[in-house]
Amino acid sequence: MKINSLIENKLLQYLSNETSKEALYGWAIDMLHNMLKGAVCEITYLEVWGIITELTTIDDMDDFSCGELVRRLSRILSGDECASFTFAFRIPKRFVLIDLLQIEDVLHKYLREKHLTESEILELKLVADKRSSRFDTLNGLLKLQIIDLINLGYEFNDDENCVEFGLKSTVFISEDASMSLEDELLLKIIILLECYNGKRCFYVHVTYNNGIGSISIQA
Repeated sequence: MKINSLIENKLLQYLSNETSKEALYGWAIDMLHNMLKGAVCEITYLEVWGIITELTTIDDMDDFSCGELVRRLSRILSGDECASFTFAFRIPKRFVLIDLLQIEDVLHKYLREKHLTESEILELKLVADKRSSRFDTLNGLLKLQIIDLINLGYEFNDDENCVEFGLKSTVFISEDASMSLEDELLLKIIILLECYNGKRCFYVHVTYNNGIGSISIQA
């Protein structure tokens, strides 16, 4: 059973008096602990993080307030109400992937010196070529944004073994203004890499429309 359906069933059980407030609270606490132990970076679990954490507050609520909260969360999951949740996040060390550590160093060097060796350019190009529209973890979403930004701002010339900055798509931006965006783009990519490598906190936004959650990040 999908996690959204599982939560929705638990809420309906409470609203139909098939389970108690104490039992729903205990279930939410157990779910939160299980997520923290093994599934916290998975998109499907992060999309319901805000809902689960709100359920962990019902222990101190009176029955009326608890009922109102559960009904609101039920409406969100059933698609009858839109909602958004925002929380701060940092990739735990045990979930950090090390495949982009070297790229962070490469871009720091390029920010300082505006020059890279042939091997560094090749490393950057190999990452830029790993484009994908699919992701099922927060790590994957961060990596997708990093690769998209690299491809937005950098062109690789295989013949001359060089990397050149030049925005591939601009609207009402002059050439001089486009060139001035290089450091800004570099810093944005580096910040996302620091998030990916577990060195920096960032915000996770979850929006629910028609019962479907969508996730985005803000570093």
